[in-house]
Amino acid sequence: MNTFNENLQTTVVGILSALDDEQTKQESAQTSAEYDLYYAQGGVITAQDNLDETIRHYDYASAVDTQGVENDNQATNVLTTATEADNNVAATVTDMSTAANNVQVAANAVTQLASDIGSAFSIVSAADFGTDIYARTRDLNSVMLTTAYQAEYCSQLSMEASTAAAEIISAEVKTDATTAQSEVENLLGVTTAQFDSISAQRSDDKDKVDAASKTEQAAEGALLDADAELLAITSSYACSNDELNYDLTVEVLTIDSIEVNIHDFNQPFGPSLDVPANSGKMAIPDAAPKYYITLVKDDAKDAFNLEQAEANFTDYLSSRFFEYSEGAQSLKGLKDSDGDEIKAGVDYVAFLYIELSLNYKKYLDAFDDILSAPSQEFTLTTVLNAAQNFSYINGTGKLNSHNIVEVDFDVTGDVASRAEQRVMFLAANTPALSDFKIDENCQKTSDVAFYFNKSIAEQVTAANYTLATRKSSKFDDAEITTTYKATVDDTTTDNFGNEIKAGQDYVVAVLSVVPDSNPEHARFTSSLSDLSIAPVVLKSRNILSQRDNSVGDKVDGDNDDQNKSDDE
Repeated sequence: MNTFNENLQTTVVGILSALDDEQTKQESAQTSAEYDLYYAQGGVITAQDNLDETIRHYDYASAVDTQGVENDNQATNVLTTATEADNNVAATVTDMSTAANNVQVAANAVTQLASDIGSAFSIVSAADFGTDIYARTRDLNSVMLTTAYQAEYCSQLSMEASTAAAEIISAEVKTDATTAQSEVENLLGVTTAQFDSISAQRSDDKDKVDAASKTEQAAEGALLDADAELLAITSSYACSNDELNYDLTVEVLTIDSIEVNIHDFNQPFGPSLDVPANSGKMAIPDAAPKYYITLVKDDAKDAFNLEQAEANFTDYLSSRFFEYSEGAQSLKGLKDSDGDEIKAGVDYVAFLYIELSLNYKKYLDAFDDILSAPSQEFTLTTVLNAAQNFSYINGTGKLNSHNIVEVDFDVTGDVASRAEQRVMFLAANTPALSDFKIDENCQKTSDVAFYFNKSIAEQVTAANYTLATRKSSKFDDAEITTTYKATVDDTTTDNFGNEIKAGQDYVVAVLSVVPDSNPEHARFTSSLSDLSIAPVVLKSRNILSQRDNSVGDKVDGDNDDQNKSDDE
């Protein structure tokens, strides 16, 4: 290779390598921004849930505190009344005792007078019987007897009134009223303290919601910036790759096939197709380029050069190269530049080797062929089939800890036996968030309002998803379909770790993934189920029911029966 070509090759490789490194850096920053936004939105949802719960406690505490104030007012009024009544009763007992004593004195006097009149009447009866004196004395004696009787009866009533007054237990009532008023005041102190505490908590929770919202908005901005930066560097790399590297791109189709795309070699000073024999001009031969592709391990790409490529081309053309053609290219039986078999899970780059015609190279007096710069890194993997055909089974009977929900779904392909099916519940239609951005592969009908995609699903901790178990398998047209089931109980949480809430809509998301602990992990790419499926709703604790009949099979029983069961 001449010095110009060497410098050109070095420059092209350097430019594309720098752009690729910057793109990798921006992809990492964009992924980090995605995670930041996801967790920031989770913080908003959690903070709003806490605030909603605090508001419910606040409303209850406010009602209790208001009732406590009313009870304290009534207890105070009762104590005031009891105190006044006790004072009045004491005065009444004293007055009645005095009155009874006075009445008794008067009654005694009347009795004594009646006795004297009776004696006088006896004398008059003996001495003056039948006379006017006798008649008057007789009448007077009759009146005195009646008066004496009335006086004795009045004395009896006054003593009974005095006794009844003495029996009034106003002191005990006052004591009880005092005790009750003190206890009500103590209770009011407790309820007021609780109300003050929950009021402070509500204010604190509001501040947390505001702070979480600000963090989320900042994270949204950071992600938008990261998206813009990534788009810019991706566009820059694509333009540079198109201009400097024949637009060499590789798309992985299956675990053993790829599709390579390039544009043709642009021959400088195109071939002279019609040069007169006597013109003295030398015809420029056609370069007649032939295109070949070779794969190189990503960690060896910097050491791979034209000399090594030419040596491999001369000695191992049939085993380490394949001639470029449009469409899918099988890699079965192909070896990489080191002579190793092409393996799934290994990072590779592709080089374009352009063989020029001998006449063209003689014309240039340069016998080197052309080697491109490396393509971007790619890995041969099998993309796992995503979960589909969801159905939901309700618990029946009285609500209890054993009344759980079963979520069923299908996964096709025999590789499903190596994969975990991680079932996550994503809160849908959350009013705390605006509809910012969902997974780029999902339809716009998704009801999930927070940022969520396959990359984020892979980061959800084991505590926040449920592993599905096999339920059944069937073969159809030489393809196996496995039905999985997942249960929802009191320990189930949503993807953020928040408790499943009654009445909240949830989208069921399933991540099909071969876990890191599996030695074949690198050979597979995970997949996420379609988030646009209509959400299910938790009607009451542990009870899921379908909101849309198009999603899965209809559960047994109607809503009236279920509501009746819930009421029981």
